[in-house]
Amino acid sequence: MAVAISLVVLAVIAAHAQGAPVVGAPPAGDSVAPLVIEGLESGDVFGLGRSVEIRGHVEHGAISFGGDVIVVGRVEGDVATIGGSVIQREGSFIGGDVIVIGGAYHHGKRAPGRNPSSTTLMIAGYEQELREVMRDPSTLLTPRWSLLYVGMRILAVLFWFIVSLALTAATPGAVSRAAARLQLTNVRVAVIGFLSAIVVAFGVPLSLRVLPTMVSVLVVITAVL
Repeated sequence: MAVAISLVVLAVIAAHAQGAPVVGAPPAGDSVAPLVIEGLESGDVFGLGRSVEIRGHVEHGAISFGGDVIVVGRVEGDVATIGGSVIQREGSFIGGDVIVIGGAYHHGKRAPGRNPSSTTLMIAGYEQELREVMRDPSTLLTPRWSLLYVGMRILAVLFWFIVSLALTAATPGAVSRAAARLQLTNVRVAVIGFLSAIVVAFGVPLSLRVLPTMVSVLVVITAVL
């Protein structure tokens, strides 16, 4: 399922590409060449499984799944990455928020070119693990027994347990009535799981195009969990 999501996301990104991107040399320590944006880009920029280097002008936002976002030019919107870092060179500009999950936000010694009203959200830790998952989602379906793997599975279970408790506490009557009406059987559970997989497969790439960058990041994290 995770592989299907990645393929659909890649297809949507390719279908909505504004121009022919340039593939540059891989960053130090990275075997995958980054997506280099030069000139004017009128839409959002997505890097799926590789880093993104902005040398020109991006009128919206930029996000990388499994790589760094290197800003050399100008980005008017948000800049986000999962499993990587945001690197802002001196003389560059970021107009929106900076969202980093797994890595860090690096900038020069001088104050970075930012919008005073923008914010920075950074959750450091497990950068390499998140990078590997974003670049090869099939690893989620291939158990590698380790303390990290067990911890991530427990975290996922606790996350959805808390979500279910919150929904039950917020609308106890609606949840109980829905559970009574469903009268779950093995077939119904399978159908619900299949429909949920379809919603995730098409909903995640759609969110990348429609929702704001921060909301899109949260949707992708939820889909991975």
